[in-house]
Amino acid sequence: MSGAKPLAQNTPEVLPRPDFHFTGNVGRTYLDSDLAKFPQPVAAPSGAPNIVLLLVDDCGFGQYDTFGGGIPSPTMDRLAAEGVRFNHFHTTAVCSPTRAALLTGRNHHSAAFAGITEVATGYDGYTCILPKSCGSIGEVFRQNGYTTAWVGKNHNTPPWETSQVGPFDRWANGLGFDYFYGFNAGDMDHWNPVLYENRNLVPKSPDPDYHLTTDFADKAIAWVRQSKSIAPDRPYFLYLATGATHSPHTLLTSGSPSTKGSSITGGTRTAKQPSPARRNEAWCHQTRSLPNDRRGFRPGIASTMSSDAFTPG
Repeated sequence: MSGAKPLAQNTPEVLPRPDFHFTGNVGRTYLDSDLAKFPQPVAAPSGAPNIVLLLVDDCGFGQYDTFGGGIPSPTMDRLAAEGVRFNHFHTTAVCSPTRAALLTGRNHHSAAFAGITEVATGYDGYTCILPKSCGSIGEVFRQNGYTTAWVGKNHNTPPWETSQVGPFDRWANGLGFDYFYGFNAGDMDHWNPVLYENRNLVPKSPDPDYHLTTDFADKAIAWVRQSKSIAPDRPYFLYLATGATHSPHTLLTSGSPSTKGSSITGGTRTAKQPSPARRNEAWCHQTRSLPNDRRGFRPGIASTMSSDAFTPG
Protein backbone atom coordinates (compact mmCIF):
# COMPACT_ATOMS: atom_id res chain seq x y z
CA MET A 1 0.00 0.00 0.00
CA SER A 2 1.54 3.28 -1.09
CA GLY A 3 2.70 5.45 1.79
CA ALA A 4 2.15 2.73 4.39
CA LYS A 5 4.39 2.82 7.43
CA PRO A 6 7.01 0.06 7.66
CA LEU A 7 6.25 -2.82 10.00
CA ALA A 8 7.81 -2.69 13.43
CA GLN A 9 10.98 -4.69 13.91
CA ASN A 10 10.34 -8.43 14.24
CA THR A 11 6.72 -8.00 13.12
CA PRO A 12 6.21 -10.35 10.16
CA GLU A 13 3.96 -9.74 7.19
CA VAL A 14 2.76 -13.36 7.32
CA LEU A 15 1.49 -15.31 10.34
CA PRO A 16 2.07 -17.72 11.91
CA ARG A 17 5.82 -17.42 12.20
CA PRO A 18 7.86 -20.39 11.00
CA ASP A 19 8.77 -22.98 13.61
CA PHE A 20 12.01 -22.44 15.52
CA HIS A 21 15.13 -24.15 14.22
CA PHE A 22 18.57 -24.08 15.80
CA THR A 23 20.93 -22.55 13.27
CA GLY A 24 24.22 -23.30 15.02
CA ASN A 25 26.58 -26.22 14.62
CA VAL A 26 25.66 -29.53 16.29
CA GLY A 27 28.62 -31.86 16.86
CA ARG A 28 28.92 -35.36 18.27
CA THR A 29 28.56 -34.02 21.83
CA TYR A 30 27.66 -30.71 23.43
CA LEU A 31 31.37 -29.98 23.73
CA ASP A 32 31.62 -29.99 19.95
CA SER A 33 28.41 -27.99 19.48
CA ASP A 34 27.57 -24.32 19.52
CA LEU A 35 25.86 -23.04 22.65
CA ALA A 36 22.18 -23.98 22.66
CA LYS A 37 19.77 -21.13 22.05
CA PHE A 38 16.30 -21.85 23.39
CA PRO A 39 13.37 -20.31 21.45
CA GLN A 40 12.11 -17.11 23.09
CA PRO A 41 8.48 -16.06 23.42
CA VAL A 42 7.35 -13.39 20.99
CA ALA A 43 7.53 -9.89 22.44
CA ALA A 44 5.30 -7.04 21.30
CA PRO A 45 7.07 -4.10 19.63
CA SER A 46 8.49 -1.53 22.01
CA GLY A 47 5.84 0.97 23.05
CA ALA A 48 2.94 -1.16 21.79
CA PRO A 49 -0.26 0.28 23.30
CA ASN A 50 -2.94 -1.46 25.30
CA ILE A 51 -6.14 -1.64 23.24
CA VAL A 52 -9.78 -1.82 24.36
CA LEU A 53 -12.36 -2.35 21.62
CA LEU A 54 -15.91 -1.77 22.89
CA LEU A 55 -18.82 -2.81 20.67
CA VAL A 56 -22.33 -1.80 21.76
CA ASP A 57 -24.95 -4.03 20.17
CA ASP A 58 -27.62 -2.68 17.81
CA CYS A 59 -26.75 0.91 18.69
CA GLY A 60 -27.09 3.54 16.00
CA PHE A 61 -24.02 5.58 15.16
CA GLY A 62 -25.70 8.87 16.02
CA GLN A 63 -27.72 7.87 19.07
CA TYR A 64 -25.26 9.17 21.68
CA ASP A 65 -24.58 12.84 22.28
CA THR A 66 -20.89 12.28 21.49
CA PHE A 67 -21.88 11.70 17.86
CA GLY A 68 -24.83 14.06 17.64
CA GLY A 69 -27.58 12.00 19.24
CA GLY A 70 -29.85 12.76 22.15
CA ILE A 71 -28.58 10.29 24.77
CA PRO A 72 -26.15 11.82 27.30
CA SER A 73 -22.77 10.08 27.12
CA PRO A 74 -20.28 11.98 29.33
CA THR A 75 -17.76 9.13 29.53
CA MET A 76 -17.57 8.82 25.75
CA ASP A 77 -17.35 12.61 25.55
CA ARG A 78 -14.23 12.52 27.72
CA LEU A 79 -12.68 9.73 25.65
CA ALA A 80 -13.46 11.55 22.41
CA ALA A 81 -11.92 14.76 23.72
CA GLU A 82 -8.67 12.88 24.36
CA GLY A 83 -8.62 10.94 21.10
CA VAL A 84 -10.04 10.70 17.61
CA ARG A 85 -13.60 10.05 16.43
CA PHE A 86 -14.12 8.07 13.23
CA ASN A 87 -17.25 8.03 11.12
CA HIS A 88 -16.74 5.43 8.38
CA PHE A 89 -17.28 2.21 10.32
CA HIS A 90 -18.27 -0.68 8.03
CA THR A 91 -21.69 -1.79 9.19
CA THR A 92 -23.91 -4.37 7.53
CA ALA A 93 -26.91 -3.52 9.74
CA VAL A 94 -27.03 -6.98 11.34
CA CYS A 95 -25.00 -8.76 14.03
CA SER A 96 -22.82 -11.56 12.67
CA PRO A 97 -21.72 -9.95 9.38
CA THR A 98 -20.71 -6.66 10.97
CA ARG A 99 -18.78 -8.50 13.69
CA ALA A 100 -17.06 -10.73 11.17
CA ALA A 101 -15.92 -7.67 9.22
CA LEU A 102 -14.74 -5.97 12.41
CA LEU A 103 -12.87 -9.02 13.73
CA THR A 104 -11.14 -9.91 10.46
CA GLY A 105 -10.78 -6.62 8.62
CA ARG A 106 -12.44 -8.20 5.58
CA ASN A 107 -15.70 -7.82 3.72
CA HIS A 108 -18.28 -9.99 5.48
CA HIS A 109 -18.82 -12.13 2.37
CA SER A 110 -15.09 -12.91 2.25
CA ALA A 111 -15.38 -14.02 5.87
CA ALA A 112 -18.38 -16.26 4.94
CA PHE A 113 -20.81 -14.17 6.99
CA ALA A 114 -23.26 -12.78 4.45
CA GLY A 115 -25.97 -13.20 7.10
CA ILE A 116 -26.41 -14.06 10.76
CA THR A 117 -25.42 -17.56 11.89
CA GLU A 118 -29.02 -18.68 12.29
CA VAL A 119 -29.70 -18.32 8.55
CA ALA A 120 -26.47 -19.84 7.24
CA THR A 121 -26.65 -21.72 3.94
CA GLY A 122 -24.31 -23.91 1.93
CA TYR A 123 -23.32 -21.27 -0.60
CA ASP A 124 -19.89 -19.64 -0.66
CA GLY A 125 -19.88 -16.58 1.54
CA TYR A 126 -23.01 -17.68 3.41
CA THR A 127 -21.87 -20.65 5.52
CA CYS A 128 -20.99 -18.64 8.66
CA ILE A 129 -17.94 -20.88 8.98
CA LEU A 130 -15.00 -18.51 9.25
CA PRO A 131 -12.32 -19.62 6.76
CA LYS A 132 -8.85 -20.44 8.04
CA SER A 133 -7.59 -17.77 5.66
CA CYS A 134 -9.42 -15.07 7.66
CA GLY A 135 -7.28 -14.47 10.70
CA SER A 136 -8.92 -12.48 13.48
CA ILE A 137 -7.45 -9.35 15.02
CA GLY A 138 -7.22 -11.32 18.27
CA GLU A 139 -4.98 -13.89 16.57
CA VAL A 140 -2.81 -11.19 15.03
CA PHE A 141 -2.35 -9.46 18.38
CA ARG A 142 -1.73 -12.74 20.20
CA GLN A 143 0.95 -13.81 17.75
CA ASN A 144 2.62 -10.45 18.19
CA GLY A 145 3.04 -10.69 21.95
CA TYR A 146 -0.27 -9.39 23.29
CA THR A 147 -2.49 -10.99 25.89
CA THR A 148 -6.00 -11.14 24.46
CA ALA A 149 -9.51 -11.39 25.86
CA TRP A 150 -13.04 -11.46 24.48
CA VAL A 151 -15.74 -10.52 26.99
CA GLY A 152 -19.40 -10.45 25.98
CA LYS A 153 -21.38 -11.48 22.95
CA ASN A 154 -20.10 -13.97 20.39
CA HIS A 155 -22.34 -14.26 17.34
CA ASN A 156 -19.68 -15.69 15.03
CA THR A 157 -19.69 -19.36 15.98
CA PRO A 158 -21.99 -21.65 13.96
CA PRO A 159 -25.00 -22.57 16.17
CA TRP A 160 -24.36 -26.28 15.65
CA GLU A 161 -20.91 -25.83 17.25
CA THR A 162 -21.95 -23.99 20.41
CA SER A 163 -22.63 -26.96 22.72
CA GLN A 164 -20.25 -28.13 25.44
CA VAL A 165 -18.80 -30.77 23.13
CA GLY A 166 -17.71 -28.25 20.52
CA PRO A 167 -15.82 -28.36 18.25
CA PHE A 168 -14.12 -25.34 19.78
CA ASP A 169 -11.83 -24.06 17.04
CA ARG A 170 -14.40 -21.42 16.08
CA TRP A 171 -15.16 -20.37 19.66
CA ALA A 172 -13.42 -17.21 20.87
CA ASN A 173 -10.52 -19.21 22.33
CA GLY A 174 -9.94 -20.76 18.92
CA LEU A 175 -9.95 -17.37 17.19
CA GLY A 176 -6.92 -15.95 18.97
CA PHE A 177 -8.38 -14.93 22.33
CA ASP A 178 -6.63 -16.29 25.42
CA TYR A 179 -9.67 -15.63 27.59
CA PHE A 180 -13.40 -15.67 26.88
CA TYR A 181 -16.33 -14.82 29.11
CA GLY A 182 -19.70 -14.39 27.46
CA PHE A 183 -22.48 -16.01 25.46
CA ASN A 184 -22.60 -17.68 22.06
CA ALA A 185 -25.84 -16.34 20.55
CA GLY A 186 -27.52 -13.35 18.98
CA ASP A 187 -29.22 -12.18 22.18
CA MET A 188 -29.40 -13.15 25.82
CA ASP A 189 -31.45 -12.73 29.00
CA HIS A 190 -29.66 -10.05 31.02
CA TRP A 191 -30.81 -11.39 34.39
CA ASN A 192 -30.53 -15.14 33.85
CA PRO A 193 -27.99 -15.55 31.04
CA VAL A 194 -26.38 -18.73 29.73
CA LEU A 195 -22.69 -17.90 29.91
CA TYR A 196 -19.39 -19.62 29.28
CA GLU A 197 -15.98 -18.90 30.74
CA ASN A 198 -13.65 -20.17 28.07
CA ARG A 199 -15.34 -23.55 27.42
CA ASN A 200 -16.99 -24.03 30.79
CA LEU A 201 -20.63 -23.30 31.56
CA VAL A 202 -20.95 -20.58 34.21
CA PRO A 203 -23.26 -21.31 37.18
CA LYS A 204 -26.17 -18.96 37.72
CA SER A 205 -25.26 -15.93 39.83
CA PRO A 206 -26.77 -15.86 43.34
CA ASP A 207 -26.77 -12.05 43.33
CA PRO A 208 -30.40 -10.80 43.37
CA ASP A 209 -29.25 -7.57 41.69
CA TYR A 210 -27.32 -9.33 38.93
CA HIS A 211 -27.24 -7.66 35.53
CA LEU A 212 -25.34 -8.91 32.48
CA THR A 213 -23.79 -5.59 31.41
CA THR A 214 -22.37 -5.00 34.88
CA ASP A 215 -21.05 -8.56 34.96
CA PHE A 216 -19.25 -8.09 31.64
CA ALA A 217 -17.70 -4.83 32.83
CA ASP A 218 -16.53 -6.43 36.08
CA LYS A 219 -15.03 -9.43 34.28
CA ALA A 220 -13.25 -7.19 31.80
CA ILE A 221 -11.73 -5.07 34.57
CA ALA A 222 -10.72 -8.17 36.54
CA TRP A 223 -9.02 -9.68 33.49
CA VAL A 224 -7.05 -6.50 32.78
CA ARG A 225 -5.88 -6.33 36.40
CA GLN A 226 -4.86 -9.97 36.36
CA SER A 227 -3.09 -9.64 33.03
CA LYS A 228 -1.08 -6.60 34.06
CA SER A 229 -0.24 -7.97 37.50
CA ILE A 230 1.16 -11.22 36.08
CA ALA A 231 2.75 -9.84 32.90
CA PRO A 232 3.13 -6.06 33.36
CA ASP A 233 5.40 -5.73 30.33
CA ARG A 234 2.96 -7.36 27.90
CA PRO A 235 0.34 -5.15 26.27
CA TYR A 236 -3.25 -6.37 26.18
CA PHE A 237 -6.07 -6.38 23.66
CA LEU A 238 -9.55 -6.47 25.18
CA TYR A 239 -12.61 -6.92 22.99
CA LEU A 240 -15.72 -6.07 25.04
CA ALA A 241 -18.99 -6.73 23.20
CA THR A 242 -22.05 -6.00 25.32
CA GLY A 243 -25.41 -7.71 24.91
CA ALA A 244 -26.96 -4.25 25.26
CA THR A 245 -28.58 -2.52 23.52
CA HIS A 246 -29.89 -5.52 21.61
CA SER A 247 -33.21 -6.93 22.72
CA PRO A 248 -34.29 -7.94 25.30
CA HIS A 249 -34.04 -4.38 26.64
CA THR A 250 -33.40 -4.84 30.35
CA LEU A 251 -32.51 -1.44 31.78
CA LEU A 252 -30.96 -1.25 35.22
CA THR A 253 -33.26 0.59 37.62
CA SER A 254 -30.33 2.61 38.90
CA GLY A 255 -29.52 3.75 35.39
CA SER A 256 -32.92 5.03 34.37
CA PRO A 257 -33.12 8.50 36.04
CA SER A 258 -30.68 10.01 33.51
CA THR A 259 -33.16 9.33 30.73
CA LYS A 260 -36.25 10.68 32.48
CA GLY A 261 -37.80 13.42 30.42
CA SER A 262 -35.80 12.40 27.37
CA SER A 263 -37.36 11.69 24.00
CA ILE A 264 -36.70 7.97 23.56
CA THR A 265 -39.35 7.30 20.97
CA GLY A 266 -37.66 5.08 18.42
CA GLY A 267 -35.52 5.58 15.36
CA THR A 268 -37.87 7.80 13.39
CA ARG A 269 -37.57 10.71 15.79
CA THR A 270 -34.15 10.22 17.38
CA ALA A 271 -32.39 9.76 14.02
CA LYS A 272 -34.30 12.51 12.29
CA GLN A 273 -31.55 15.14 12.32
CA PRO A 274 -27.97 15.22 13.63
CA SER A 275 -27.33 18.09 16.01
CA PRO A 276 -26.12 21.47 14.70
CA ALA A 277 -22.98 21.08 16.81
CA ARG A 278 -22.02 17.93 14.91
CA ARG A 279 -22.67 19.68 11.59
CA ASN A 280 -20.24 22.40 12.65
CA GLU A 281 -17.66 19.71 13.44
CA ALA A 282 -18.03 18.37 9.87
CA TRP A 283 -19.54 15.09 11.06
CA CYS A 284 -22.01 15.23 8.23
CA HIS A 285 -22.81 17.22 5.13
CA GLN A 286 -23.94 20.71 6.03
CA THR A 287 -27.06 20.28 3.89
CA ARG A 288 -27.77 16.66 4.78
CA SER A 289 -31.30 15.82 5.88
CA LEU A 290 -32.99 12.53 6.56
CA PRO A 291 -36.39 11.31 5.37
CA ASN A 292 -39.33 12.01 7.67
CA ASP A 293 -40.68 8.51 7.16
CA ARG A 294 -38.36 5.50 7.17
CA ARG A 295 -40.85 3.53 5.08
CA GLY A 296 -39.79 5.70 2.18
CA PHE A 297 -36.23 4.37 2.14
CA ARG A 298 -35.09 2.93 -1.16
CA PRO A 299 -33.80 -0.68 -1.04
CA GLY A 300 -30.25 -0.75 0.24
CA ILE A 301 -30.37 2.69 1.85
CA ALA A 302 -31.51 1.65 5.33
CA SER A 303 -28.52 -0.61 5.90
CA THR A 304 -26.06 2.26 5.39
CA MET A 305 -28.04 5.12 6.84
CA SER A 306 -25.98 5.69 9.99
CA SER A 307 -22.59 5.97 8.32
CA ASP A 308 -23.85 7.80 5.24
CA ALA A 309 -25.68 10.43 7.28
CA PHE A 310 -22.44 11.36 9.04
CA THR A 311 -20.06 11.52 6.10
CA PRO A 312 -17.89 14.66 6.18
CA GLY A 313 -18.80 17.16 3.52
